[in-house]
Amino acid sequence: MHKANSVLAFLCLLLLVSANVKAQQADSLAAYDSDELFAKGREASFGGNREKGRVYLMKALEKSPGYAEIRVFLARTYLWDDMPDKAKETLAPLLDQEPVDLGAAKVMFDAAYWNDDSETALLWANKGLDKNPTDKDMLINKAKALGDLERYDEGLEVLDILLQRFPGDKAVLSLWETFKTARRANSITASASYDFYSKIFGNASLYSLQYGRRTSIGSIFLRANESNRFSTNGWQIEADAYPSIAKGVYAYLNYGFSPTSLFPNHRAGGEVYVSLPWAFEASGGFRYLYFGKDSGFIMYTGTLGKYYRSLWFSARVFITPDPAGASKSLGLQVRRYFSNANNYVGITGGFGFSPDFRNLQSNDGFSSSEIYKLKAWRIGMDYQQPVGNRWLLSGTLGYASQEYLFDVGNYVGISSCSVTARYQF
Repeated sequence: MHKANSVLAFLCLLLLVSANVKAQQADSLAAYDSDELFAKGREASFGGNREKGRVYLMKALEKSPGYAEIRVFLARTYLWDDMPDKAKETLAPLLDQEPVDLGAAKVMFDAAYWNDDSETALLWANKGLDKNPTDKDMLINKAKALGDLERYDEGLEVLDILLQRFPGDKAVLSLWETFKTARRANSITASASYDFYSKIFGNASLYSLQYGRRTSIGSIFLRANESNRFSTNGWQIEADAYPSIAKGVYAYLNYGFSPTSLFPNHRAGGEVYVSLPWAFEASGGFRYLYFGKDSGFIMYTGTLGKYYRSLWFSARVFITPDPAGASKSLGLQVRRYFSNANNYVGITGGFGFSPDFRNLQSNDGFSSSEIYKLKAWRIGMDYQQPVGNRWLLSGTLGYASQEYLFDVGNYVGISSCSVTARYQF
């Protein structure tokens, strides 16, 4: 009983001390005015301690509820921590104004734009411009939203206004060039790829020529491939389509044909991509490869991707059903964008067989449907750079290690490189 009383007394003492500390903290904060609390809140938030920063900011708002700049910054800290509902709640007094406070509109624009909701983002851009029609940042935001909605002519009108005021602004010029490029519906692409084997095999090459066109329902591509490997030449024709299904939903369709041994006789693919909240994207579909003589297999595939500021992260899995146990492979990609969506550098990697990558073939080409069971790993990097207003140049470097089809357990190294040039008109 004595011990119980002692513990209770100790807990009471802790509560009294805690209450006293909080009272002292409150008293210490009371000594600062709103601007001083705002400065401390910004310092703590930018220093990585946003919880502490919000304590200062909320105290500042208690002193000055109508201080819009503090309210906007507090809402943005919530947005940084993926709490958009809390940000909107904080901004409620400013959002009820007519016209809407410009700073509050910018926060709401970012909340929608980062969530890949360009329609709503455009609404907030227009609301903010009702308050200040010449604000540079909001005009750029409006142009970005219009670009994501593929309303390039309207976006160019906004950018032309900005270029009259800021003729040398790099961000505006970059967007202007991107929109001009996107308006061009046709493209011709030529590429050359080379594989260098570490042993046994001679080097191999793959050349492609592609025509692409953007239509009102999506983009289509027609491609001819020519390969030389194992002292054999082969060719393939392919067609790709990316039809739009609904807002935030599009598909990938592929068919390829070849009568030669260096490619599958028939290949087909289908996949549906869906935009998800907070700049995520997911997909699911299949690939089918047929090699003749009733030899073929189907692979199921899916991806999960995420945009984070100027970075793109993506993971793709392939699963091939088999009575002896399903075969699985994984591909990873990280891409860093620079001035626009056409300028990036990326790294790739993966394990297992993937029909979307070149793989070591038998002397009869893809004659065996057992190829998907082979073990492999790969790593690489890619880079793309616009040149002028019509050209895109890109290149890749990679290395892979793959199991022999005819000697399971032994591996060959494959160094690869490719160059691609695209002309848009």
